[in-house]
Amino acid sequence: MEDFEIDIFWGCIGHGTRRSRTGVWIKNHLEMEEQDFIHHMHKNFCRFCDLCLTYGEKEGYKDTVVKIRKPSSKSFYTYIWALKTIGLIKIVATQKASKKWLKRRNYYGLTELGRTDHPGWRNPFKEVKQLAEKR
Repeated sequence: MEDFEIDIFWGCIGHGTRRSRTGVWIKNHLEMEEQDFIHHMHKNFCRFCDLCLTYGEKEGYKDTVVKIRKPSSKSFYTYIWALKTIGLIKIVATQKASKKWLKRRNYYGLTELGRTDHPGWRNPFKEVKQLAEKR
């Protein structure tokens, strides 16, 4: 487990929502990696979900262990869309995909706004709704 993942784990015991953990994890992951594509981020986030269960039991939180549900790839993609819509992440590189059914692979990175402690990291869908209401 990375240091930032341990911080997320401890911050979630007894409170928090799955969305807040997901957004904070994505932000910290992109700060470390600088850029990544959705499938790779989803795979690593699912690994984090599994590690939370193991880590919680190891730390003595067997009964109150944080169980973070693994999102489907479609719901994770929707989460990325929301972060992109509110301007926290952007496409920073594109690569031709190796799969015939996929035209290209987009790599995402943080924007300047995304490097701040923006409330959208905790609930991007609320921020998307507020943006839509302003239009």
